[in-house]
Amino acid sequence: MSQLSTRLRKIREKRGLTQVELASLCCTSRSNIACWENGSRFPKFDNLITLSLQLNVDLDYLCGLSNNLKYDMSSLNPNTVSKIDEIIKKDIQKKL
Repeated sequence: MSQLSTRLRKIREKRGLTQVELASLCCTSRSNIACWENGSRFPKFDNLITLSLQLNVDLDYLCGLSNNLKYDMSSLNPNTVSKIDEIIKKDIQKKL
């Protein structure tokens, strides 16, 4: 199993989510979540971003590129954080 599959499952379970619940949050299917967790498939880039945002973990951590679990947005100015928030909300609305 890749670090992504291992970390994804552990984080989902730590958050108390089922595969069905995470799939709903990420606008995907339970079978996709299962495949990503068992390592038989790798999520597309937009799915990775959505997983990272919905699970509130750093994308590099989720992919096994870093051991920093959380985003460090402390160096960003409030305007940048606001723009990031806007982009995320628009992306989520497109998927609904």
